[in-house]
Amino acid sequence: MFPATFTLYGARRITPQFAGIDVDSPSFSDKGLGPAPARWKGKCVTGGNFTACNNKIIGAKYYNLHNIDFGSNGEQSAADYSGHGTHTSSILAGNSVQGASLYGIAKGTARGGVPSARIAMYKVSWGEEGGSTDMDILAAFDDAIANGVDIISVSIGGERIRNYFEDPIAIGSFHAMKRGILTSCSAGNWGPEPSTVINVAPWILTVAASSIDRKFKTPFKLDNGMKAEGVSINTFSPRKKMYPLTNGAHATNVTMGFYGNISACASGTLGRDKVQGKIVYCLLREGYHPDYTVKELKGAGIIMSIDKQEGGTYKSLVAATIVNVKEGHDIDLYINTTKNPQAIIYKTRTVKARAPALATFSGRGPQVLNLNILKEGYNSTTIGILIGGKRRYNCTNFRPAQGTDGLNYPSMHKQLEFVNSSISAVFYRTVTNVAYVSSVYKAIVTAEKGLSVKVVPETLTFTKRHQKQNFMVIVKGGVMRNGIQTLSALLEWNDTRHSVRSPIVIYRPSS
Repeated sequence: MFPATFTLYGARRITPQFAGIDVDSPSFSDKGLGPAPARWKGKCVTGGNFTACNNKIIGAKYYNLHNIDFGSNGEQSAADYSGHGTHTSSILAGNSVQGASLYGIAKGTARGGVPSARIAMYKVSWGEEGGSTDMDILAAFDDAIANGVDIISVSIGGERIRNYFEDPIAIGSFHAMKRGILTSCSAGNWGPEPSTVINVAPWILTVAASSIDRKFKTPFKLDNGMKAEGVSINTFSPRKKMYPLTNGAHATNVTMGFYGNISACASGTLGRDKVQGKIVYCLLREGYHPDYTVKELKGAGIIMSIDKQEGGTYKSLVAATIVNVKEGHDIDLYINTTKNPQAIIYKTRTVKARAPALATFSGRGPQVLNLNILKEGYNSTTIGILIGGKRRYNCTNFRPAQGTDGLNYPSMHKQLEFVNSSISAVFYRTVTNVAYVSSVYKAIVTAEKGLSVKVVPETLTFTKRHQKQNFMVIVKGGVMRNGIQTLSALLEWNDTRHSVRSPIVIYRPSS
């Protein structure tokens, strides 16, 4: 959500590639937009529920060259049947839509990062799991490049990293890079464990999933006075002051036998006569959907406890909230020791939170193909670290040099070979001035204890636009203390008006 007024950025074209797009969404209205630029060479392939493009969605095509049946995801067309393509496209380039909310929750103005951009959709993913083939992905890249796109966005990827010569996204994005087209890819959804980041080719901008500036809190209250706030997105308002409260053990339908985890309210384990009109306390376990069970049996709501809350939210078919293990234990004890236990779940409210922050599920580094290239997944925080909020440098010209990584990369990353290795790294970098005025930048280093960072030279002087300057960064340190796996520093080039920042990360293997 953003303020209702904002500054329009240049009308660039962004090409999300995933599961289609919903052209009828307000995020993709073409009101106020003229026809597609004359240099645009793409087509709009209609069919099925995708009936037309407009001046916002200027191109659409779908790919299934093997004619594989990927399951029930609608007919073959560029239409979106899972919601993912529409979701990612609106994040990138959605129009400003005022009054957006989820049944009144988090009401505000929703817009994409570049609302003035045009969109071309190249659909390569099918089925509920988003299945796609290498051939389709490469064909979509070829078309996008030939059609004249400016930026390619790819929100797909598998569980494992593939060799660059076998990975269609790495191959396609390399061809795009050779034509001056940036490819932005998701870091994957396999976090928070280390080394789960995907789409790690050096020429790809790997983007993390990040949070918003609010948390969703769903309060509940027991009849004994216990109050707490769980985590969920609950759009239901209570119609009574209190509801009867039970748990899986008390609501068991013994006449049907046991067909699963009773405490997790598995399907088939509860009886309607013991659930209907009541709030049910259940354990939330992987593979179980207790809200489905409670909804089917006409329950009034559900309180779930989880071993570890990881910062996500939960949408339920009935009024619901998620609590931690201790709160869950207290609720279970209250149910088991009270004659007529009662509870109420209130509608979700939003509270302010620090943002942006890395989403729990987002893929984490270090990546495993090129150990000395930092691929943690950028979000707006890390992008801000790199550019300092000002676009005054271009660090994308690859200029191999003798050093730790041999690349001209904005970030600097060194993975130590052994647990007891001391820290020694040298990075060579070239920067290009894109400002029209002369300027003098001074190096400012902020480093954690245990790191020594020296920059040579400490001052860069530019007298004209597109002038290049070289510098060297020397990083030294002893053996990391036990329990510490990373040390970091920040190099900032500052001319009192602009700043360009590079993160420096040293990573020690766990064994």
